[in-house]
Amino acid sequence: MSALPKILFHGSVKNIRGESEGKAPYIFEFSDRYSVFDWGEMPDTLADKGKALSFMAWLFFDVLGKAETWQNWSTPSQYKDSKTWQKLQKNGLQSHFLTLLDDLGNQIPVDNIKQKLSRNISIRPAKIIQPMPIKTNDTLTWNYDAYQNKLTDTLVPLEVIFRFGVPEGSSLLKRAKNAEYCKSIGLDKEPKAGDIFETPVVEFSSKLEEYDRYVDHTEAAKMAGLSSGELKDLCDLVALLSLRLKDMFAEIGIALWDGKFEFAFAPELNENQERDFIIVDSIGPDELRLTYNDVPLSKQNLRHCYKDSNWKQAVEKAKELADARGEQDWKAICIKELKETPPHLSPEQLELYSMMYKTIANALSNKFISMNIFEETENIDVITNKIKQEQS
Repeated sequence: MSALPKILFHGSVKNIRGESEGKAPYIFEFSDRYSVFDWGEMPDTLADKGKALSFMAWLFFDVLGKAETWQNWSTPSQYKDSKTWQKLQKNGLQSHFLTLLDDLGNQIPVDNIKQKLSRNISIRPAKIIQPMPIKTNDTLTWNYDAYQNKLTDTLVPLEVIFRFGVPEGSSLLKRAKNAEYCKSIGLDKEPKAGDIFETPVVEFSSKLEEYDRYVDHTEAAKMAGLSSGELKDLCDLVALLSLRLKDMFAEIGIALWDGKFEFAFAPELNENQERDFIIVDSIGPDELRLTYNDVPLSKQNLRHCYKDSNWKQAVEKAKELADARGEQDWKAICIKELKETPPHLSPEQLELYSMMYKTIANALSNKFISMNIFEETENIDVITNKIKQEQS
């Protein structure tokens, strides 16, 4: 029987456990569940996915949290004078991560990770303040007034997206038709499919609304109550973190194309009376778009399984209807009005994509801690060949 504290929040992919709401520490319990298209929990599970994600979260927080990881890195020249870069060299990446735990709530020593591989990490919680929905006629907007008070130790109400390129079908292609939006994200002209960026383009979307809504940098700063200095520091941090991750993945032959991060405001103001940022949530294939020899190695593969389904089309239609009506619950429209729910995947697909998560974890563990975390797991070349066949 688990000795972990009670579940405070049952998420689509992980549970959050704790003694009581707001009391540290919280425990992230990574499940074998998955979510695509903002749906939440899907009807299938992927064996050992939770353990793979928990290990990768620990690995990235541990490696990136060390100052030497940044000191020994060839920094892109445009960031050498950045205050954010100087802090990373001095302190490493600041995160909410505390330690890796077994199912009895005991800390797992680094030299015993393989023997006691678990799905749990402990974290420091940050306050979450929900923006208030406001419905006027058929228009739904959100009130972020609470964030104008220079909050600390609180979740930043934004997802921060970085992009190293523009693959065919990228959602950026639609937004970038707006010249002002392009300028906001640092592009001097509209990108086209196939473009590659030397340094990442940084975008923002809402985090705490009913579903993600992309906003330009000006609106993002207004929503979260960011000063111009804080906005620059956040963009610099995202750029440096994504570039460092890109190099880490390159060491195992994997290309990093884009991804998303979440942050909290630090508990105290810095020497300039502004706020630093602490990375929260997790880092792994569910937050990143990865490829190996041009074969996807991320949640994009799971999305691909549903691309021609009636359910996927109904999800898009339901979101359009909810927007037009000024309603929040598009999922109810999909289920009750359009009569569609997610179909099950085949046993072969479930086995393949379960193996994908374990294969990525093994490639990282071999490189950075010199061991295989999962036994009897096929190597990355075999897995990517199978993914190519499955998607052909």
